[in-house]
Amino acid sequence: MTPDSPGWLRIAATEAGRQISTFWDGGRTAQQALPGSIPRPALRAIHDHHHDGWDYRAELYDRVHVRPLAVTTVPRWLTDSPKRQWFQTLRRSLRILATVSTDRRTIEQSYLDDVMPRMLGEPITTTAPAPWITAHGDLHWANLCGPTLCLLDWVRWAPFFGQ
Repeated sequence: MTPDSPGWLRIAATEAGRQISTFWDGGRTAQQALPGSIPRPALRAIHDHHHDGWDYRAELYDRVHVRPLAVTTVPRWLTDSPKRQWFQTLRRSLRILATVSTDRRTIEQSYLDDVMPRMLGEPITTTAPAPWITAHGDLHWANLCGPTLCLLDWVRWAPFFGQ
């Protein structure tokens, strides 16, 4: 609870000085850079704390009054089946997000060059066939709410390769 209404608290922790700024500041930069037309909880406050060789970040968000559509990234079933309007709002939100210009990076070409051949077990061309566009970065059923669309978890938002 906050003095004026309920909120949602996200806590992050890492060894002191080991933050990857892209992920550590994802919520803050999303709040600053993304238009309000993308349905997501507003970030109200950030508090950083250092203790015993660890850095902690507390982020206070508006409470979301809708539930995630699943409790896992790949569900066996959805808590509430999205309707046509929900999908239209999601498509519109992702189109708006794709137009946001940012210098954030969560995936670099060098990472793809290294990881993809190792994970797939064979050589592969990793160069994206299309330009990179700004995306959510962790879009799955547990980060999507309904019956009214709300997108959660903006830590990884950044350009990804798109169409």
